Amino acid sequence: MLDLLRLLPNRIVASSHTRSLVINAAATAFVIGLNTVMQVRLNTWNGDFYGALERRDYDTFVNQLGVFLILAAILLILVVAQTWLQELGKVLLRVELTHRLVERWMAPRAPYRLRLAGEVGAHPDQRLQEDVRHFSELSVGLATGLVQSSLLLLTFVGVLWTLSQAIPITLFGWTVEVHGLLLWGTLLFAMTGSLLTFWIGAPLVPLHNTRYTREAQFRYAIVQVADGAQEIAFARGEAAERVLVEDAFGRVRAVMVALAGAIARVTWITSGYGWLAIVAPVALAAPAYFAGALTFGEVMMAVQAFYQVQQSLRWFVDNYPTIADWRATRARVDEFHDALEALDTLGTDTPHITVATHADGHLAFENVSIKLPDSTTTFTVDHAEVKPGERVVIVGPAGVGKSMLFRAMAQLWPWGGGTILMPPQDTVMFLTQRPHLPAGNLADALAYPRPRTEWGDPDYEAALRRVGLAAYIPTMNTVQRWDRELSLQEQQSLSFARLLLHRPQWIFLDEATSACIESQCEALLSMLTEELADAAVIALARTPTNGLYSRTLQLVRHPEPKTQLKLPEIGGADTPSPGPHADPFPAVHREEAGETTPVRVMGRRPPSSDGTAD
Repeated sequence: MLDLLRLLPNRIVASSHTRSLVINAAATAFVIGLNTVMQVRLNTWNGDFYGALERRDYDTFVNQLGVFLILAAILLILVVAQTWLQELGKVLLRVELTHRLVERWMAPRAPYRLRLAGEVGAHPDQRLQEDVRHFSELSVGLATGLVQSSLLLLTFVGVLWTLSQAIPITLFGWTVEVHGLLLWGTLLFAMTGSLLTFWIGAPLVPLHNTRYTREAQFRYAIVQVADGAQEIAFARGEAAERVLVEDAFGRVRAVMVALAGAIARVTWITSGYGWLAIVAPVALAAPAYFAGALTFGEVMMAVQAFYQVQQSLRWFVDNYPTIADWRATRARVDEFHDALEALDTLGTDTPHITVATHADGHLAFENVSIKLPDSTTTFTVDHAEVKPGERVVIVGPAGVGKSMLFRAMAQLWPWGGGTILMPPQDTVMFLTQRPHLPAGNLADALAYPRPRTEWGDPDYEAALRRVGLAAYIPTMNTVQRWDRELSLQEQQSLSFARLLLHRPQWIFLDEATSACIESQCEALLSMLTEELADAAVIALARTPTNGLYSRTLQLVRHPEPKTQLKLPEIGGADTPSPGPHADPFPAVHREEAGETTPVRVMGRRPPSSDGTAD
């Protein structure tokens, strides 16, 4: 559990969720302690009850039945309370871990940079939802079971020692007095099973981890088909996609078969010891009983104590598959946590661009260079400055690094050199080829990232009319997947509607109208000379476009030997990491590196992080 505590805040007072979790843990421990006391009382009752049967004492027999009903009622209440506290603990732990991880994941620019961290950043949805849920449930369940088993073990070891009088045993004509036979026999029986289970079940940990990784890849393949359903239908690519999905599932099936075999091998031990445990306590107590050292009631006490100690020591045996699952899940949560912590050190061996706020609120480039895998991009001038209200286009051929410069200005791509002085952050808006539409209605999408209440419905309706989306006004407050309902052209138009509401003083465009037909493009850009005439506009393009821009800045590319950014070691203890020299560019369009074809993921060609062409 030390790894779990490392994920939690250093001070208990840091979070109300943490305080609730600690209170829950204390209450659970208290109930487990009471349960242990009552189990000891129940064991004593066994001796009294079966002793009455042995003596044929009817009055004591009836009295002990009444005692049993009271003990059973108290134990029932304690079991229900423990179950409720345990389930509540799973919720509280998940809330705490999710809160901490989401807080770090949603730090400025962290989601984008995590995508550059290799496999660990490929499926944050599974890490945050499935892995954290599974880890929380397993952690609380195993911790509760371990505490309870430990208390029962310590308690009933004393009971067995008390019942284990010196017993004479004759073997091959030799008589030996054995002290603590019941105790030593129980401990040997349980520990042998635990060691065998550990040895045979060792492969379960890597197999569980491999399964989680392959399940994530299988789900990703399905999501890719669902998101690209229309394009797949146009290309009649269902057969090809089926091959990709079945191939991903085939890898899942292979690891599940291996996992089934490993669990079956462990079951040989767990089930075998379960059958032997039926007769083992009676066999251990029989010498003392036949020698007259134990009464029948004391034999039954010894049998119950054996089961309690056996169950406590068998906790590891019975839970080994679950422990293996927990270790694999913990490794994935640890790896995700470590990756988030390491984002600030991503590519520290590569020179960084300095991004700061301009003292006069201008935009300036001082000896700026953009580091790409096999080249460096620079301006044709060492110094360039853009003042408020100016219209500037930055041009360069395909693959020169325009989109990486765009990201550098947004502090998403820090690798390179020189200094970029930006206007105040709250005066800037970046428009990309594929705008982000958050979950909710169209009004939420227009107000994003600000709250919808900053504007009224008349403002939203006017903005939609201005960009040619008046047809959506009746359904403006309908919650649905607008990123699927709207075409790319309509999404780009919606991003210009955002401009009308937010009215930034600085507008940065990167292929923001690439999907629009010429007339719609002209209508949208006219906003920049009419409603937003006072705003500065900086656009990136392959060639100078219409007369909107008064200045042109040129980018040039300098080829050099291909290099890779060095990433920090972020792998978990039980999970392979991307390694310190993993390629950080798989999520970035390869055209930036001078190639004309983007990387294929699961057989398809994904867009870049913002959908831009270069």
